[in-house]
Amino acid sequence: MKLYNVKKAIGLFLFLCLLSCHKDESGNEIDRVSNIKFKDFDNKSYEFTDFTNRNKGILLFGFAKWCVWSRLELEYINKIDSIYADKIAIVGIDCENINDTVDVKKFINGFNISFPVTKCFWNKDFDKLLFPDSIYSVPKLVLIDRNLRKVYFQDGYLNSTIDSIAKYLK
Repeated sequence: MKLYNVKKAIGLFLFLCLLSCHKDESGNEIDRVSNIKFKDFDNKSYEFTDFTNRNKGILLFGFAKWCVWSRLELEYINKIDSIYADKIAIVGIDCENINDTVDVKKFINGFNISFPVTKCFWNKDFDKLLFPDSIYSVPKLVLIDRNLRKVYFQDGYLNSTIDSIAKYLK
């Protein structure tokens, strides 16, 4: 009887392990993302399914206003937004841990940002997506496909961002 319970427990454990390990067609692990809800600086509410239901992926752009690399990356992010607007929704995430709404709005207007921008510390789910290793550096990019799977992660500035993202949008 005890051996039967042990076998049953091992079987359940293996079954749960298989459920938690999702893989794509090539056998690569897939990071599933929950349907995160957030508000932007104009207090407009969003959730990821607002974008994926329109058959779009989501590009999270983590930045800091003071960071030169974030500002350089923003030039590419704005180009991606204009070139791939039909395939991707961009969400800007201010990663500074201070409440500076007026300064962020000035930043948004000054850089002609047309996509929603939120604060990282307003929603801890963003913290987990942008800083999975707890290394707080910017800029960060996370690309989430239409099925809410994390398919690309970039830590730091990369002057070929458009090319890196474009291959996932074809």
